[in-house]
Amino acid sequence: MVKLSIKYLLCLLLLLISVLFVQCEKDIELELKKEGNKMVLYSFIYPDSVFRLHFSNSVDVLSKDNYKFVDNGLFKLYVNDYYKGKFNFPENEVSGEWRNFNFSAGDSIRLVAIDATPDTATANTFIPQTISIEKLDSVSSKYQGTDGILYEVLKCNLKFTDPKYQEDYYQLVIVQERWEVIDDVEAYYREVVDYIKDDPVFYSRNQEGTLMEGLDFHGMFDDEVIKGSYNLQCLVPSSYYKLYWFDKKVKLTFYLYHHTEDYYRYFRTKLISDYYNGLPIFEPVNIHSNVENGIGLVSGVSFTLDSLVFVPDE
Repeated sequence: MVKLSIKYLLCLLLLLISVLFVQCEKDIELELKKEGNKMVLYSFIYPDSVFRLHFSNSVDVLSKDNYKFVDNGLFKLYVNDYYKGKFNFPENEVSGEWRNFNFSAGDSIRLVAIDATPDTATANTFIPQTISIEKLDSVSSKYQGTDGILYEVLKCNLKFTDPKYQEDYYQLVIVQERWEVIDDVEAYYREVVDYIKDDPVFYSRNQEGTLMEGLDFHGMFDDEVIKGSYNLQCLVPSSYYKLYWFDKKVKLTFYLYHHTEDYYRYFRTKLISDYYNGLPIFEPVNIHSNVENGIGLVSGVSFTLDSLVFVPDE
C-alpha cells in the first residue's frame, strides 16, 4: 500500500513539472488611459511681487516629452472679483511673467486659462495674511543623537501669533549665508539648513512622516496644536553657525511662510508620492491640484523673516 502511494506521488510530481514547462502564448489587449493634453498651471503668488505663471499641456504616459507647448494660450485674471484683463501667453514657452500686477495679503485671485481648443481651466486662491515673527532668540545647547552622542546645537525660539477661528498652514525654512575670505579672495555660499524638528507642531495630525522613515516635510505644519501665541522651537546643528578663521560673517535667516490649504495638501502629497516612487512596491498617490479641468496648483503665499548674525570676535 505504501509503494502505491509513493508511485502515485511521483506520477503527480512529474505531471506538475511537465505543466510548468509547457509554454502557452496568449495575446492580451491592454488599453492605456491617455491623460495627455490637459492644461497644466503652476503659479505661486506673493504680495508685492512679480506675477509668474507656468502654462503647458500634459502628455500621455507613452510620450517621451515632459510637456507640450500651449497653442494660442491666454489667461484672464480676477483680483477680489475685479476683472484685470485678458493676457496672451508667450508662444513656444512654458513660463512667463507680468510686472504690471499688484497683489496684497488678503486678496482673492481667480485665474482662467484658455488654449486653442478652446478648453478652459480655472483656479481660485487667495494670499494669506502675513504672520509676523514677534521674537527670535537663541541659546547654545546639547542634543543627543540617535547614536547616543551629545552634539552642540543652537536652540532657537521663534514667537508668533496664530489667528483664531480658522485653520492655518505654515512652513519654517532656515537659510544659511556664509561670507569667507581665503588668500584675499572673497566667497559667498548659501544653503537651506537641515534643522532638527523637535517641536510638537511637526508631529501633529496627518503627519505621515512619523511613520515613513526618512520622509521630511521640510518644516511644513498646521495649527492643530497651536492656540493663539506660540513659541516654536527648533535646533540648528553647530556646522551651520560655527565660525572658522576664514569667515567674515555667518547669517541664519528664518522664513515663516503662511500657506493656503491647497499648497499644504499639494506639498505633502507630492512628497509622499515621490517617497513611494522610490520603492519597488508602492501605492499610487493622487497629488493634490486646485485647477478645475486641468492639473497643477495656483496658490497665494506670504512670509516674514528674521535673522541671527554671527561675526568673529574683534
